[in-house]
Amino acid sequence: MRAPRGSFHALWLTCAVLALRPVRAADGLVEELLGPTRTAAHLAWPFVVAATRSVSAAEREADAEAAEEQGEEIAEELVLASLPVPDGPLWRGRRRVPARVLRRPSGDRDEIVVEPWALAGIEVGMPVTTGAAYVGRVVSIDRDARTATVRLVTSKDGAVGALLERDERATTPAPPVRFVVGGVALGPRPEVGEAHLLLAAHNPSVPGANPRGELVVDELLPELDPYHELSRGFRLGRIAESSTEGDWRVEPLVDFLHGLYTVVIVTPLSGPPVEPPAHPLADGRWAFARVVAAGDPSPWRSSLVLDVATLVPVGAAVVRDGRLLGRVQSSTRFGADVRLLDDPGLAFPVAGMPLGTEDDEPRVLGRVVALGTDPRTGRPRFHLRDAVAFEVEGVPEGEPVRVRLVTGSGEVGLPGGLVVGEAEITTGSSGGRGKRFELLDAADPFASSNVLLVRTGEARP
Repeated sequence: MRAPRGSFHALWLTCAVLALRPVRAADGLVEELLGPTRTAAHLAWPFVVAATRSVSAAEREADAEAAEEQGEEIAEELVLASLPVPDGPLWRGRRRVPARVLRRPSGDRDEIVVEPWALAGIEVGMPVTTGAAYVGRVVSIDRDARTATVRLVTSKDGAVGALLERDERATTPAPPVRFVVGGVALGPRPEVGEAHLLLAAHNPSVPGANPRGELVVDELLPELDPYHELSRGFRLGRIAESSTEGDWRVEPLVDFLHGLYTVVIVTPLSGPPVEPPAHPLADGRWAFARVVAAGDPSPWRSSLVLDVATLVPVGAAVVRDGRLLGRVQSSTRFGADVRLLDDPGLAFPVAGMPLGTEDDEPRVLGRVVALGTDPRTGRPRFHLRDAVAFEVEGVPEGEPVRVRLVTGSGEVGLPGGLVVGEAEITTGSSGGRGKRFELLDAADPFASSNVLLVRTGEARP
């Protein structure tokens, strides 16, 4: 007996509308109706696992320890890179408190929420930096959650006074030129790639000036910035040419959108000593989970279904043997759906340490987006949005360098320092076009133990 054609079309149209504009109540009902089918997957999964390759517990433990050591080493080096040069002018007379970037408040790209190594001695208004670069200032502190909110200099409300340091090539004397730097002035849209973010500079103290050089923080009004002495001398970037007379732009030293992983809150020396926190894999914010089924049946998707005893946040990291396996896409009381590293569209920030070169200092690379699996090599492919040029001392521009990748921080559920794998990335800048690479040693999610760790949250236990 055939169903009426009109009923079929109505059902098809309803499903199409729900797919384009999901309704939470309808999604919940479908989840309840289809939830019991996961029981069948739970029962069948041991037969799938038995048919795959496995490794011993000792081998898994050795792999996990090696990955944790590699990630911890890079994370420590990134913290050191976020500090000013020891014994330099930006070091003396200041206490430095590193802070891990957790996330951005919903809908606000001009603020970040950070977790300082210690809250003692931190007050609203204190400057926030990374390396020699000025980032912004503390605008609020949540002592219960042990976090602080930082307003970036990309916000108009985060403006700061600046002094021009002229180029050494300048030979004619000129009066000092001061600006107010704050807000964003987008650069010209390139023919290919993404426009670079530039800081806006306003109100030059010398009308008609044609400044060339670098801007450093130098706030003259203590009533506007009670901690102006702590921020003085940190760098904002180089003055960029503008097509509009009197409209000045500053090329920043950091990627404000995707490159803030660890920052430093600068305080007076009177604060207590600062102790580093535990490595993310040892901080107690994880839950055990078990793989119970493969995920999306679509051939171009790559996902898993986990049995986990608690709800976990969307975007939470999924780790096995010390390495990032993927991120949670959704979580219900029946389990969690996980997007694996080769699932097209999966995105996360990364840092990298060059291998096989004399320059082995890790550095921020930017944000990567998964492009799926290469049909020829079978390896996961990624697109890197590189806002800052990847330069390796002793390696010519455009040459490939093998890099060990770890996660950056700044997104909910994704701590920094988790090993992703190794890749070959070309040096230099892509000019906003981005770079593509393959992950050379991606872990097979079905190859060994199906017991995983899932990030449960950011609040301290």
